[in-house]
Amino acid sequence: MLNRSSYRIIFAVGVCLAALAPAAASAQDQTQSDTPQSEASPFDIVVTARKRDEKLQEVPVIVSAFNKQQLEAYAAGGIEDVAALTPGFIVDEGGGAGQGTITLRGVTTGNLNLASDQAISINIDGVQLSNADALRFGQYDLDQFELLKGPQALYFGKNSPGGIISLRTSDPTRDVFVEARSSYEFTGDETIGELTISGPITSTLGARGFIHASRIKGYTNNLAPNVADPRGQRRTDYFGRGTLKWEPSDAFDARFKFAYGKSDGGDQGVEQRYGCAAGGFLPLNGPIDDCVFNTNIVKSDPDPRLATVYHTFGAKPFSKVTPLLTSLELNFKMSDAISLSSVTGYSKIRYQNYGNLLPTVAAAFVGGTDNTTQSFSQELRVSSTFDGPVNFMVGTFFDIREFNNDQGQLVPAPTPPFPAGTRLLFANQQMVKSDSQSLFGQVSWKLAPTVELSAGGRFTQESKALSGTGALSASGAAPLLAGSFTQPVVAFGPFKPAPRRVNYNDFSPEVSLRWNPSNSLMAFAAYKQGFVSGGFNSSVTGSATLPTVPADQSYRPEDVKGIEGGIKSTPFPGFRFNVAGFRYIYNDIQLSTFDFSSGNGVSTRTVNATKVRTQGLEVEMLWAPQGIRGLTLNTNLNYNDARYIADYFDGCNGMQISGRRAGCDFRAQLGGAVPIAPGTGNAQNLKGFQLVRAPRWTGSAGFAYQGELSDGLKLALNGNAAYSSAYDAYVRYDPRARQQPFWILNAGIGLHASDKSWAVDLIGRNLTNRIFLTGSGGVLPLGGTSATSPGELQGPLSNPRTVMVQLTLRPSAF
Repeated sequence: MLNRSSYRIIFAVGVCLAALAPAAASAQDQTQSDTPQSEASPFDIVVTARKRDEKLQEVPVIVSAFNKQQLEAYAAGGIEDVAALTPGFIVDEGGGAGQGTITLRGVTTGNLNLASDQAISINIDGVQLSNADALRFGQYDLDQFELLKGPQALYFGKNSPGGIISLRTSDPTRDVFVEARSSYEFTGDETIGELTISGPITSTLGARGFIHASRIKGYTNNLAPNVADPRGQRRTDYFGRGTLKWEPSDAFDARFKFAYGKSDGGDQGVEQRYGCAAGGFLPLNGPIDDCVFNTNIVKSDPDPRLATVYHTFGAKPFSKVTPLLTSLELNFKMSDAISLSSVTGYSKIRYQNYGNLLPTVAAAFVGGTDNTTQSFSQELRVSSTFDGPVNFMVGTFFDIREFNNDQGQLVPAPTPPFPAGTRLLFANQQMVKSDSQSLFGQVSWKLAPTVELSAGGRFTQESKALSGTGALSASGAAPLLAGSFTQPVVAFGPFKPAPRRVNYNDFSPEVSLRWNPSNSLMAFAAYKQGFVSGGFNSSVTGSATLPTVPADQSYRPEDVKGIEGGIKSTPFPGFRFNVAGFRYIYNDIQLSTFDFSSGNGVSTRTVNATKVRTQGLEVEMLWAPQGIRGLTLNTNLNYNDARYIADYFDGCNGMQISGRRAGCDFRAQLGGAVPIAPGTGNAQNLKGFQLVRAPRWTGSAGFAYQGELSDGLKLALNGNAAYSSAYDAYVRYDPRARQQPFWILNAGIGLHASDKSWAVDLIGRNLTNRIFLTGSGGVLPLGGTSATSPGELQGPLSNPRTVMVQLTLRPSAF
């Protein structure tokens, strides 16, 4: 394993590349690129799926990519807009999903454990991140979006068994560029302002500045009485990014980016109740709750006096996110055929949230968290571009990460033994430190002028350690008597996790074969492996007794292996047709679930859920008819069969417990689950079930058009229809939480100046107002825990219909 001295040497080598620039500089000043990627045709997109520049149609990877021109043509202002253009890709940046969830081909990561890594990682300007909140970094001033599907361990390392979201933000322009944009969205009463200033400082140095400010009241109506935020999703965002790009010669360039933001608003855990009438009982919230999919929610504020009970609580619900990201990329051409690249990254994301944990009229379960994730990473790689048949790439990477979480949760106490009205305060501070390093390499060999074989692998070593402090009591909690609003006095002591540290070693190979019989046709096949790290569970209630009782809080890594292949073709100018197939087996896949064996319904855990298979077919078509200038048509169709293929036992759902559905035929116990009389157990076997949020069929069809209306005036039109077949939204497969098939329709119309000096756009999202489930869970204490009632369900929903008007001014174009 590399030691700390090795880290410093690697980092020093990378940083010192900057000092080589003067020696590499030529006497003649160079200018920045004359063909920015943002101006490239959709048929000429260059991607970095293998950490080198390659045309989309030539790279042997299943990847969806959109450059700036396409993103603007479809008025895609955020990652969720891009997801509508990319079937099988689901993004939930908040709602009830902790700090956000990313799902691709049905593969996702435990979203309720804030310390867990994502199975679909985010790469922003070359820096690897594993937290869905990081999407806030990259979606502004985006130059290119790339979605790499399937394992990407060779080029992007751990935490990418499901895929990679690669975002490249805009660089400085070679000419002065100024853009001001103002938008207003009617449904959420949202106001947005953005300003971009870019251009050269000298002949070799360019700069770009971007700032964003927005304020939204929200898409929902909170019907609970006397709440501080009747709209439920009030939020104010500020974000800025600065970029410097230095190109002193053809042999050296450097790119530095610094981004910082702040989001401040109400409790963002917005979920809706449904399934209330299944047991013939009145809704738990009473007649105020209609319990249907719409924009009405019922979620009372906690008592303001609870602000003094624990320091992560507040006088009213709140949510704050503070992201910071810096990256330094250095590229040095050591010779005509050998290049050395260095990418240094630092990120820090602080997330704070406090409020009612459930969508209930009585705020019985209250929680507050304050967590910070910091990461420092360094990558060095050397690659070749020899004229001969053999080329290579070798590199090293390390990442040091620290997760700190201070959390408190207030829950009703059982009566007896506690007096009526007593609540229990669970509170602790946790820290997870991780230390990861890897070596990777790849060799490409042209077996013939049209055939290339590539093989390589990545070896990774990682260590994680858990520490913390919590209450020194038998239950890990302190009682708060009815009417008391002062923090209970209880001694704190250090955690006793067993194990305290976990270590992982992994080797992930990759082999691909590419055949290019012509410039318009490429076929490929690949075998890949990958993995996502194990770690520790961070639930405040699940770890409550760690100061007094040693316990295992860890879960194992997830690994994947399988094959993929496809054909990429451009049979005639202006037409692209790609088809790809895949089949992967995931072992010990990581999922979020309630810990039903603990008897505490508010304890959540990341668990390893045995074996999963994903297999499917993806078809993509892009057509720009030669006879209709300015028109582009696109169609995507995906089939995905993602299911458990081995025994996996999880808790029964409410419909099973209440006797309204079969399948609750096992009893969970230490060492596994055993069969029991049908309908009398507490666990079900999910073997053969489709994964959650994994529709079999997804697709989209759309168009973008821009044409001359008159001299100096253009008309811009766009539309996209996205389809999803049915899927389950709840890990316990309650039939009430099965989302039925749906269509989403987006469209836009605009008037643009031919010289690009101004533009006015009207942008509509979800025009048919189809509200659908993005997740689900049971509502405590009646969420599937009663033998007579199936309980009620809760879950985050999609946004309703939104309509935005947008004005863009570019003074630099006048």
